[in-house]
Amino acid sequence: MRSKKLSRQLKKVLEFEEIDSELPNIQAWIEQAGATAPAPKSEALDAVVTNFSAFLDAIDASYEQYETNLTHAQRSLELSSQEVEERNKLLRQENKKVSDLLNNMRQAVFTVDKQGLVVAPVSRFADAVFGRSVVGESIYSVVFPELDPQGEEISGLRSAMIGVFGEDELQWSLLEGLFPRRAHVFANEAERALNAAKILKIATTPVWDDNSNLERIMFIVEDVTEVEKLERAMAEERAKSNRSMQIIQELAGMPRAQIGDFLGRSVESVSEVKQLLQSQAKPDFDLIFRHLHTVKGNARGFKLNMISGAAHRVESLVAPCRGGQGAQTWLSNRDHIFDELFQLQQQLGDYTDLAQRVLGIDSKRHGVNEASAGSHANPSQSLISALRPLIERMGQQVKHPLMAEVEAILETASRVPVRPALEQLKYMALDLAQELGKSVDVEILDVGDTALKPAVLAPVQDALMHLVRNAVDHGLEAPSDRKDAGKGPQGKITLACVESPDGLVIRVDDDGRGLDAEAIAIRASHLGLVDENTLRAMSSSEKLALIFMPGFTTKREVSEISGRGSGLDAAKVDIEKSGGRIEIKTEPGRGTTFAIVFPRREQSRATGAA
Repeated sequence: MRSKKLSRQLKKVLEFEEIDSELPNIQAWIEQAGATAPAPKSEALDAVVTNFSAFLDAIDASYEQYETNLTHAQRSLELSSQEVEERNKLLRQENKKVSDLLNNMRQAVFTVDKQGLVVAPVSRFADAVFGRSVVGESIYSVVFPELDPQGEEISGLRSAMIGVFGEDELQWSLLEGLFPRRAHVFANEAERALNAAKILKIATTPVWDDNSNLERIMFIVEDVTEVEKLERAMAEERAKSNRSMQIIQELAGMPRAQIGDFLGRSVESVSEVKQLLQSQAKPDFDLIFRHLHTVKGNARGFKLNMISGAAHRVESLVAPCRGGQGAQTWLSNRDHIFDELFQLQQQLGDYTDLAQRVLGIDSKRHGVNEASAGSHANPSQSLISALRPLIERMGQQVKHPLMAEVEAILETASRVPVRPALEQLKYMALDLAQELGKSVDVEILDVGDTALKPAVLAPVQDALMHLVRNAVDHGLEAPSDRKDAGKGPQGKITLACVESPDGLVIRVDDDGRGLDAEAIAIRASHLGLVDENTLRAMSSSEKLALIFMPGFTTKREVSEISGRGSGLDAAKVDIEKSGGRIEIKTEPGRGTTFAIVFPRREQSRATGAA
């Protein structure tokens, strides 16, 4: 401001017109008289002097103001320097915080340029993740070395890397999904040798330039190997816990009198299957299949779903090994069969363990329902089980006529009532009918106090299970078919156990479609089970009996319920091993009766009667 004022003042002085006329005189005076001579009197000169003095005063004032302004400027500069230093200090602190945060993160954080190269700075943890410094390396070799070079993922990644750089946010949004979110890397050859790859979780963030175009891509890579291992362990533990709860619930819905017996017999059957497979060059696959089919059927009847599923998987592998062409199939599937058989044994072991630990039921069998007496069994079963080996030893050492009588009484006391087994079959039939979309009424006729020896009841139970399932699945029609046949929509199955002149008879009656002997013969021929010449020589009853042949089935498709052609075959084998036989009576359109007969001479062996 002062300098501007001084300029204006000087200009004002020089604008006096009188000065122009006086200047030559003043110049002459200076040349002649010198600076010491009195100045010529002149109003113009006085004006010059006066204004020049004002000019000098203005200069002095401006100089003083300049000094003041300079002092203020110096102070302001000192304050600004201090502020800059303070701000620099804060900036250094913030940079250190960012650096510490970057280097203490349990993540590899870095950016990648347009060429796909990793650019510094890189978080310190990146060295731990990748086992080396990755600055200057390609993103493909750092994060994605295990991707298939010809695969879809790497192709998409390369397209995204080409398409996003220099582009705007819209382009990034369109291509962001092509960046893989997971990857596997081996930090060193030792990890590769152990197949111990690190599992990486990947996030990407765009870094924009001043024009809002993508300049770099930030990668945030997290090593989640241990986290996922822990999550898997927790998931497995939860699954194990849930599985245990499912097993307990299934066992809780099953009559206690049947649990230990079923598990014990199933364990024995599967053990025998394993022994047959291991000890024979050409195993008896028909026998093996019957064992598996019985375990599966019983498990389904008791709604023990995991056991029935495991048995079905083994059964499906064993089925192609049956017959003359199965040897090569057995050799090809041997390891797979043993693997699935092991899984079935594991399932049975888990059920057995929980039955004992939670329900207090022991599946070690000394005969059916002896160790697992339950509510329906004779309360003295446990005592009888303990006395039997003692009395047997006494009989060997003490020769006394009364010992035979004691053994006979013990044998009679050990008999197991039939009715509880029939009750269980009733519930199995109702459940199966519901599953098949059928309606059924199951009636159990008065069986009195009929009881069987434990060694006989076990195969009888298995046989009855197959017969009842066959009646529901094959014998009874669907409601619509029953209506067309002039029947009520609900089918009827009757279970009975009676004494007859022939001996002990256990019957399974249904009011279904009945059996057609000629249709059975034709089906057996199509299945290759019997030739035409043999069929022509057969009676009607012999043709009906073809349904007991291994591999016979009327089902066109295999399911977990039926279609393998082993149910009735297994039932026949079980009954014959116990000294009985199966008879068929049928009337097409009216129903079928399967009768398990223990002849009089075998009845005492079956019932334990004297």
